[in-house]
Amino acid sequence: MANEQLKSFYTYLDVPGDPGRTGVSRSKLNLTAHSELRPAEYALTNIRLIEITEERGPSGNFDKAHLKAVHGCRFR
Repeated sequence: MANEQLKSFYTYLDVPGDPGRTGVSRSKLNLTAHSELRPAEYALTNIRLIEITEERGPSGNFDKAHLKAVHGCRFR
């Protein structure tokens, strides 16, 4: 029971018989199907990667704190 509650906190409820709506992670986008979520996440993280390569992301010395900031910027 506790494991099921934890799962529903991180994922949307599974739709029986629809593998595309099983185990879908919750996100800010509120998309409930893998077929919707994957392309949207890819597009958003790609935009952020372009911003970082154009030096519009976090600046730093490539130390641990900087790499954490880059990761946070890309996957926010």
